[in-house]
Amino acid sequence: MSAGHVSAGGPLGPRREPRPPTARRSRATLVALALGTAGLALALAGCGIPLQATAHRIPGSAKSTNLSQATTTTAPQTIHGYVQVSVYLTTHGSYVVPEPRFMKPHGRLATVIDLLLAGPQTSERYKGIGSAIPSGAALQTVHPGHNVVTLQFNSKFFTLSGPQEVLGIAQVVDTVDAFKPGIGVRFAIAGADIAVPLESGQLSTAPVHASQYAALTYPTSATTSNDG
Repeated sequence: MSAGHVSAGGPLGPRREPRPPTARRSRATLVALALGTAGLALALAGCGIPLQATAHRIPGSAKSTNLSQATTTTAPQTIHGYVQVSVYLTTHGSYVVPEPRFMKPHGRLATVIDLLLAGPQTSERYKGIGSAIPSGAALQTVHPGHNVVTLQFNSKFFTLSGPQEVLGIAQVVDTVDAFKPGIGVRFAIAGADIAVPLESGQLSTAPVHASQYAALTYPTSATTSNDG
């Protein structure tokens, strides 16, 4: 090697070309991702969350069980230990509509009827809710039977006439049906059964049911529209 000529590598031999910064960063990134994944797995395991390498199909029996639990009928609304019931009052002068009332759990039908006879509350009157049942009407006795209940009222209840009588009877029958669905209702005074009018105006001495007054029930959609 002649003087004044220096090898490209210098006195220590050929120099290595420096690695691109991107190559060094990509390797560091891979290491960091690997450590992060491992740390996440350890954290999940420490929290008691099972780790699965592959997906598993849910057995059909398990899916049906979960669906049946999700569609279970909810219990009646309870507030401060009282359960919600419905009494049917009047609206627009010719329909009956359910309004909420509250009573102690396992209450009797007589209690529900007394809530009905008490009539609308002040806030309900402002909304146009009323009652065809005259003030002073009172329930005297309740006689349960097979799929039927006989309600004996005082004479004040039977002072109703015409369309108001039909509405008053419908109020009672629908209220009973809301409390004990499907049950028939007989009306009595002084220990004797009495004929009552159906929605058509025809008198019936047989037990009457809510389905026979269905045309008098105010449409739910209309109630929602007016309130909203």
